[in-house]
Amino acid sequence: MSKQKEMRRRLSSVSLDVNTLSVGETYPWNLLWRTVLLWVSFFTSAGAESVRPPTLLDIRDRLGCTMEETTYQFTVQAAGGLAGCIISGVLADRLSGSQTYMFLFISCVGHALPTLVFTFHSSVLTMCINAFIFGFFVGTFHTSANVLLLDIWRGRKSSPYMYTLHLFFGLGSFITPIITKSFQSVQDDTSEALLLFPNNISNIDHGYAEKEEHFMFWTVDTLYILIGSLLGASSLGFLYYSVVDRRYERKKIIEEEEIMEKLLTIGEESFDKDDIVYSTMDFCKLTTS
Repeated sequence: MSKQKEMRRRLSSVSLDVNTLSVGETYPWNLLWRTVLLWVSFFTSAGAESVRPPTLLDIRDRLGCTMEETTYQFTVQAAGGLAGCIISGVLADRLSGSQTYMFLFISCVGHALPTLVFTFHSSVLTMCINAFIFGFFVGTFHTSANVLLLDIWRGRKSSPYMYTLHLFFGLGSFITPIITKSFQSVQDDTSEALLLFPNNISNIDHGYAEKEEHFMFWTVDTLYILIGSLLGASSLGFLYYSVVDRRYERKKIIEEEEIMEKLLTIGEESFDKDDIVYSTMDFCKLTTS
């Protein structure tokens, strides 16, 4: 049973591409494109994760709750992540190549949508539900993506690509909080001015009116929509490779069925069914015909 699972996991156009490299080609660029897709999706996924802590004050003000209630999302998100990792681990050995890409597509979309709508919740309960769904699909995505990268570079040195994968995750986690500051500039400047000049509220409001209109589009809502859209766009690559690998798997199944039919035909004509013996020449004729 374990051998059948392993063969099913390896049944992918990745193996076809490796075996059909053109003469003189020294680097498997076709494998690199699949790896680049993982790098980009990890970068955007890190952005979706790391944007939430810097925007806690904005979420608190929108929900009208306390800071403690706002932080509930991280506990719920962690619980969802744990559940996602467990589910992904159980399914990892049961998915074929195309199914793995489809699973990653669903996982990408699964935490892109909660990112898109996160700032539009009206209660702490809906925020926590969003956080659990987000954490669940983050867990499934990260677990499956690491396994997929190892499968892509099976038989080759995969460590540089694995290190780069987590480098992109680190870059996304580092850059996103810095960018978040720009989307909060109007609110932060107004708050600082109110602290310095509490008796001049009317003048402060008038002075920041034009600036607020100018930056009205670049709000926290826009930031979440941008990150969620980028994450959703990167998921289309997994859908594409799922279709490609699915076509290849069907082709291989048809070829194997044809070979088995020919072998059975040869056996029925020449020997008794229980005493069939095939030579290497028989397989060569069948696979080249």
